[in-house]
Amino acid sequence: MSYIFVLIGVLLLIVLFNTIIKAKLQKEESGDGASDVPYFRKAVLTEVEQVLYHRLVEALPELIILAQVPMSGLVGIRKQGNKNWQGQFNAISKKSVDYVVCRKDFSVVAVIELDDSTHEAADRQQSDAVKNAAFKQLGIEILRLQPGNMPAAESIAVAFATFLKKEDQHPPLNAA
Repeated sequence: MSYIFVLIGVLLLIVLFNTIIKAKLQKEESGDGASDVPYFRKAVLTEVEQVLYHRLVEALPELIILAQVPMSGLVGIRKQGNKNWQGQFNAISKKSVDYVVCRKDFSVVAVIELDDSTHEAADRQQSDAVKNAAFKQLGIEILRLQPGNMPAAESIAVAFATFLKKEDQHPPLNAA
């Protein structure tokens, strides 16, 4: 009879030991989440994007320049009476624009895209078409520049001065 108690005790210790080992392994596998993912730091802007950003800031000191702005922060999709709003939102939700030029009240003056060679791919052209259509509908100018043909700060200042004079004559409507 005492052998049965010893055998039961040994079995319970084996089960307990096994449970402790499994729990420890699961904890090591899940960790804190961050140590198991191969994260690495990235700059917000590439070197070429930084060049254009600094030219925009220099050329347009009276305006605010935002970089890498999600389209969902600029474009809303009406839900009411729109059965396809989720699909339409999905079409913009993962897209961003390179730069947004704003007035001091953060109203959008223009969007600027720096189109490098990746924009020649079919999926990027489709993405660009969605952006173009959305901003055209909203009455927001989208300017597309090539990295090898970036204007100097002085040229940007002159172009925006002309653009702002035209826009001030016909201010855009803010429709919610």
